[in-house]
Amino acid sequence: MKAGYDPNYGMDKYFLSKAAGTKKILELESLDYQIDLLSSLNDDEQELFLLYTLKDLKILTQEVDKLMEAWQSGAAESMEKTVTKSFTEDRRFSGIYDKLIHKRNMALKIEGFLKTNGTCFVVVGAAHLLGDRGIVQLLKGRGYSVERL
Repeated sequence: MKAGYDPNYGMDKYFLSKAAGTKKILELESLDYQIDLLSSLNDDEQELFLLYTLKDLKILTQEVDKLMEAWQSGAAESMEKTVTKSFTEDRRFSGIYDKLIHKRNMALKIEGFLKTNGTCFVVVGAAHLLGDRGIVQLLKGRGYSVERL
């Protein structure tokens, strides 16, 4: 919020407010799942994650600004570079990134939604869409046509 970004204007809140009372809303992950995920980090990983967070606080505003600019222009490679910067600079963080981003199986849940007869609109954090192990590539690898709008 100090950087000028209000969580009340986040994509998730925006679309939840639009759908409220008119659409059926399903979770990809429950709050309990997310808490369990963070709790599953061992002591060393928790310490590293805390160090990563504290280290990035110093440059957070610039990095979030870069991410927003890349997101607005649809520059997926720039987004991925910004999101993974700390993890690629210090390989100790790669296991944590893998757990928090890639091992969550959101693509399989989305595929389950796609197999229904209804129309689905899915909102996820941008980091989950990026790279060769992101949701977009995983769905493409399973034969789905995926395009950026």
